[in-house]
Amino acid sequence: ALALAGDWVAARRQLDEAMQCADAVGERKCLPLLLLLDARIAEALDEPRHARESMQRAIAETRAQHSVWFELIVRSARCERADADGDDLDALGLVAEQLTERSIPLRSHAPGRCSASASLRR
Repeated sequence: ALALAGDWVAARRQLDEAMQCADAVGERKCLPLLLLLDARIAEALDEPRHARESMQRAIAETRAQHSVWFELIVRSARCERADADGDDLDALGLVAEQLTERSIPLRSHAPGRCSASASLRR
């Protein structure tokens, strides 16, 4: 809610607390999405290096968790960034192929599907 209200500093504080709580209890499933939010907050605060590092950490975490859906979401967000390149689009395409190979349908209500499809059509 703080991010939606544009209170990026308070949003970062709250996110830092959430990440500390997740770390304290060993919860890693939500880490990719927390890192994605951290990247968006950093972008809003004009911290492009921090944003890119958080995005890279989110990608690495999705791969470590073998979470193809979360990887699709994170890579899709990566491709929406101004500094995205051909390698980013290629990586997104590979994730989409993995979903197809596993016979997981890309339904229109699936998280990340719309922006993933749009990025791949570029």
